[in-house]
Amino acid sequence: MVNQMLPFLDTFLSKFLCGFRKGHSTQHALINLLRRWQNHLSSGDKVGALLMDLSKAFDVLPHNLLLAKLQAYGFESPSLNLIQSYIFNRNHLVRISSIFSEWLTAKSGVPQGSVLGPILFNVFINDMFIIFNEDDICTFADDNTLSEAGKTLEIVCTMLSKKAKLMLDWYAQNSLVANSAKFQVIFPGSPKCNISLIINGSIIDSSEIVKLLGVLIDDKLCFYPHLLHITSNANNKIKALMRIRTILSQEKRDILYFTFIMSIFNYCPLIWMFCSKTAHALINKTHYRALKARFSNFTESFEKLLVRSNSIKIHDRNIKLMLCEVFKSQKKLGPKILHDIFETKKRPYALRSGDLLEIPNYAFTDSFDFRATMTWNEIPSVIKSVETLLDFKNKLDETTISCRCNYCR
Repeated sequence: MVNQMLPFLDTFLSKFLCGFRKGHSTQHALINLLRRWQNHLSSGDKVGALLMDLSKAFDVLPHNLLLAKLQAYGFESPSLNLIQSYIFNRNHLVRISSIFSEWLTAKSGVPQGSVLGPILFNVFINDMFIIFNEDDICTFADDNTLSEAGKTLEIVCTMLSKKAKLMLDWYAQNSLVANSAKFQVIFPGSPKCNISLIINGSIIDSSEIVKLLGVLIDDKLCFYPHLLHITSNANNKIKALMRIRTILSQEKRDILYFTFIMSIFNYCPLIWMFCSKTAHALINKTHYRALKARFSNFTESFEKLLVRSNSIKIHDRNIKLMLCEVFKSQKKLGPKILHDIFETKKRPYALRSGDLLEIPNYAFTDSFDFRATMTWNEIPSVIKSVETLLDFKNKLDETTISCRCNYCR
């Protein structure tokens, strides 16, 4: 059913809907959100964001309303009858040891743990983008973040409050329940502003750091708190590996190294990769300790252990990941949310430099699109001209990449 539904659904699902879609991730949603903030801040505007949370979002979707939305999007009677038979009259019970509860019929919600449940959830919330300007909301599954920009923080707060009421009204009309106790407010670019919003009768105090889609975002947008958090998490696991390394084979140490330590640095790296030199030093120190634990080798240098492991520094790896996103954007392979980020540099004549990208004109020189454009323009044309992503990756592995960020200079 999903294989038949997805091609049709992709024709009307918003490109800003990043949850539960092939090739989309939390990283893409966050890149788009941060770009909007940075663009506004570069223009001299103030920025505010309200992070909203839903209670049991998958469990409360009204069945009849879901079917009505599917019909509005063009599903015909045979398809609707099939989906109705899938979600209606699902019976559940609870077992504790040998004691069973009575059977009860679920009167709302989509089945969690199924491949069809998330798709139906996307259909249900898609009309949110009809009500809200797509630039004003960042959505991933049941996480919704409203953003607003204005000349003063007072204007921003007023507009955020109005949008929050509009969002809460939409929740109520669609039988969704907002969990205002988990709402968060942050004003990026305005450190320690200490402003509160009254949302749904609750006072929401602004925070210097908020957690959005698993990433700690600070009001300075430097991501140092996030790097402190993930390196601390990695170091705790390195200590555990250190304690048991002598009773493990090299194969077992390799598995633990990749699964429990390096995987921490694989989540949304394009969001925090252009952090300060201090943060990069912390990352490299943690990486070095992880390699020493992996090989039980405490004498060789960081560089030698990288050679031994046939790997590179985390920042160098992230640069390649960033360039792959540019390649996918240029070839229209990645999510549509990134297709329009990069513009080809306009030239009056057809020159060999026709594959250069236009450098964004704003103050955040360590933003994703600025650094991605600068780095892309430095790599040889023979690499950019390949047709497949696999060939592009292979070419990158054979090339020394020039990066001019604050860390690499």
